[in-house]
Amino acid sequence: MPELPDVETFRRYLKSRVLGKVVERVEVLAPAMLRDISTEQLHSQLRGSRLRTTRRHGKYLFLECEDRGWLLLHFGMTGYPQVGRHGASRDEPRFRVRFLGGESLAFFDRRKLGRIALVRDVDAFIRTRKLGPDALDIGWRTFHARLHRKRGSVKAALMDQHTIAGIGNVYADEILFRARLHPAAEPTAVTVSTWRRVYRSLRTVLDQAVAAGAAPSRLPRTSLLSNRHKNGRCPRCGSRLRTMRLGGRTTYYCAREQRTRT
Repeated sequence: MPELPDVETFRRYLKSRVLGKVVERVEVLAPAMLRDISTEQLHSQLRGSRLRTTRRHGKYLFLECEDRGWLLLHFGMTGYPQVGRHGASRDEPRFRVRFLGGESLAFFDRRKLGRIALVRDVDAFIRTRKLGPDALDIGWRTFHARLHRKRGSVKAALMDQHTIAGIGNVYADEILFRARLHPAAEPTAVTVSTWRRVYRSLRTVLDQAVAAGAAPSRLPRTSLLSNRHKNGRCPRCGSRLRTMRLGGRTTYYCAREQRTRT
């Protein structure tokens, strides 16, 4: 699933490729992905508008379409954008914005779990969805205040989009591995010093992942991501990584390096 580093990479890619372009028409090949708007309404609203800027909050990407509002893209489990000439891709897009001049922005999503909408006010959308602060922007005090009293596991707390927006299953594992904290640890049992370590790990992991264009192969060799697979081994101690289910998600961790109380 695309997480914050992936969506930030998408945002930078689209910022470099589509800003200033004028929408000629909109094509929706998977109408079920639309939220609170029809294909005809979306086409009518966006036609003739010029893309001004981009914005991201958590896993949501927004494209400002002059005074028409913001095109919202959420990439679900398998979504990604691609800009190019008409018909340049081998895959079938679920949604396409065609621009004057021949290029288009296509939204691909094999499982069709993404979402597309048009919102008037991004800040109002964030409030309405009760999304937490963006994980790249959150400060230490807010981070600690929002997480240290949560119930359940520390991993579930990190992944709760209402608590902090942008972290998913994969990067939660990486953050906790770097912080040497067991994913099933109870937030209320974690010391302040360990929470500080988790916060520093979060900032480092997200900054590195964004700089790497969300490509795990470009992360440090000591990262968990490149070993996060069946029979994977801890890049620090070499022991076999273990798995468990937390919140319905497969979790990878090192039993030697990650402890419930630190």
